[in-house]
Amino acid sequence: MRTFFFSVCWIAAILALPVTGNAQWGDVEMTFLYDGKPPALKPVAESLDRLKIADQSWLIDTEGGVKNVVVRLLPEKGVKLPIHPDFEKAKGTSAKVEIAGGCFEPRIAIKYTNQDLTFANRNPFVHSPRGVSTKNHTFNLVVPANGMVTLEAERDGLKTHDPAVAVLSDNIHPEMKGYFFIHSHPYAAVSDSQGKVVLKNVPVGEWTFVMWHEANGYIMKGALDGVAAEWPKGRMKIKVEPKVNKVQVISFR
Repeated sequence: MRTFFFSVCWIAAILALPVTGNAQWGDVEMTFLYDGKPPALKPVAESLDRLKIADQSWLIDTEGGVKNVVVRLLPEKGVKLPIHPDFEKAKGTSAKVEIAGGCFEPRIAIKYTNQDLTFANRNPFVHSPRGVSTKNHTFNLVVPANGMVTLEAERDGLKTHDPAVAVLSDNIHPEMKGYFFIHSHPYAAVSDSQGKVVLKNVPVGEWTFVMWHEANGYIMKGALDGVAAEWPKGRMKIKVEPKVNKVQVISFR
């Protein structure tokens, strides 16, 4: 009876693991454009250390591409999400945020739960990054001029998956602003300066993706290839096939 019990438990444990051995993968490409005339840039603020800090909530290129749109896969409850091996390869590495001029670069960082978080100060004066999230520890750092500080995922309590955005600021230069996400899977990305997002090695199947931008939160309405569309809570269903899956152009404001 005992042997049978342990056999059943062992099988249940195996079935509970994400299936990757026979999984197939595809890339998802999306492009985000600003719908209409881009908003005027707000005046630059001057902070301590004569640091000029620009408002970067809207970064739009000459063709209308919107930078810093975040797209992430949202697994359905009870559905096992296959995890690509690249996620495990990231263990022990560090997501890096540079402080240069009056900016965090990248402005929006994505850190895996198994990664550390490094701040590199490229300025000749001290910075004090502060991070606040809903499910992970708040941190307050002092990063010396031209110095570097690393937060460890385990030691510093930055290892819990959190779909909510975490806010990044600077205690010494409070006009500075940034964001970060902590994810337990690798299926999230941020749009580049042309508005393009590429999610690599997504498991094949139909999945829900969430679209977010700092200026208005979830992207809930706009146009899909010129046709008016709405996405409740910023969610869009995409069927992923084992190829490059190109989604129609998304315009919003």
